[in-house]
Amino acid sequence: LILANNTIEAIRSDTCYYYYPGVNNQKYGRLGVPLSRKFEIRKTKTWLKKVLFEKYNYTELPVLYNGGFISKKLIDKSKDKSQNKFINSCIPDVYSSIIFCHIIKEYIYSFEPFAINGASLRSNGMSQFTADSIIQNSPSNQFQKENTIAFNKKIPLYTDGRYPQSIKAFIYESYLNCIDVLNIKSIISPAKQLETILIYDSKSDNFFCEWVKNYSSINNINFTKILIISKLKKALYFPLNFVNRLRSLGKYFEIGDEFFPVANVYEAFWVTSSVRGVYNSNFWNIFKLIIRKFNTNSN
Repeated sequence: LILANNTIEAIRSDTCYYYYPGVNNQKYGRLGVPLSRKFEIRKTKTWLKKVLFEKYNYTELPVLYNGGFISKKLIDKSKDKSQNKFINSCIPDVYSSIIFCHIIKEYIYSFEPFAINGASLRSNGMSQFTADSIIQNSPSNQFQKENTIAFNKKIPLYTDGRYPQSIKAFIYESYLNCIDVLNIKSIISPAKQLETILIYDSKSDNFFCEWVKNYSSINNINFTKILIISKLKKALYFPLNFVNRLRSLGKYFEIGDEFFPVANVYEAFWVTSSVRGVYNSNFWNIFKLIIRKFNTNSN
């Protein structure tokens, strides 16, 4: 597929996920290995809209990070469009995925993983979206203090000065900075983005609730109207989300318990190699996983 499309400048793959011991109360570490072997060519405009308007994460885009392979020519093109500055957001990996989508028309996406995404208690991303972010010297707060690029003013910070705990808000921040650099019109309104945040990233804590109100005020949004719309859509999407969860059964091989601990990313690599050599992505995996779990519990 790659050789047949020699104009492709970006490749993105699904990734294995690995949690070091201690993360999410995983005492023995936890590894998830995608089992698919498919590839596809994706249109950047189509997938950027999916990420902005739907549940999809920026990791589905041609991001310059683990599992992403980007031509240096593409990086140079990005710099040419922004006065020789490649990163124009305080969230580098998210911004890279957005700017690339505005420069290339398509990219290759591999459902077969090319990398392992490791998360530890010192990971910035893990710290950002957990209760750890409120701790003064947490990795996420340290990252924010050292950052020289301010968060976009159209998106308020939390009342205590932290970045908003919403991945959709992070994506929108990078998107706003990107279209400012390229001097192009936005395809999504602040109101629509808030609706998306409330559907997929809604939280019940006071900081988030205050942030939603501040965001609405800054962007002149009818907060009550958006709240009602988002609740209705969230309820309507529930059956579809349930079906999607059923369809995802057997997508990952998961391991990490007292019988089969995964202590570090080095061990995760060797387990991944073994798993990818044995399992195939089909419904038989569901039965294999059940049988393996039964045998583990029996022992």
